[in-house]
Amino acid sequence: MTSNTADSGRTVLITGAGHGLGQALAVLSLHPGWVRTDMGGEGAMVAARHSANDLKWTIDGASTADRGSFCAYDGRQVV
Repeated sequence: MTSNTADSGRTVLITGAGHGLGQALAVLSLHPGWVRTDMGGEGAMVAARHSANDLKWTIDGASTADRGSFCAYDGRQVV
């Protein structure tokens, strides 16, 4: 769990990241989920391939309306 300060800082950073870079740019923060890797361990919920495929799907489907969003690997808005 992150602190409110970290959440606020992330929001300001991601929301402001696209400004001045053009109207067609959507900057997102992405959460890959709890991925089965050496770090995530065998008990993790999501296979690495599944997370990567869903992240690509989320990125491909993003538009400027999503600018500043924090999305999980499956496209759900986290915040």
